[in-house]
Amino acid sequence: NPKELQHRLKKKRWKKSKIDENVKAEILDSTTIEALELHSPRHVFEIDTSRLSAEQTSSTIEMVLNNFPAKYHAWKIDWTEKYNKYLIGEKK
Repeated sequence: NPKELQHRLKKKRWKKSKIDENVKAEILDSTTIEALELHSPRHVFEIDTSRLSAEQTSSTIEMVLNNFPAKYHAWKIDWTEKYNKYLIGEKK
């Protein structure tokens, strides 16, 4: 979740400009797009780790790599509608 990413980066004392850059990239799926430019869509997965612990994230990744469940295929997570105001400068 972009809000969670923002919170985590603030906690690490990142510069505001770098936080904004990363949050916008998350909203716009930049990493997913880059992955799809390099790999087949059947080999690109997205996992929302916003509310997962490191252990839960690790277990989820292991499960995805072993089973390739469709619910984790690319484009299942879309933050654009929820956070479009962030992109145009009206932060909530």
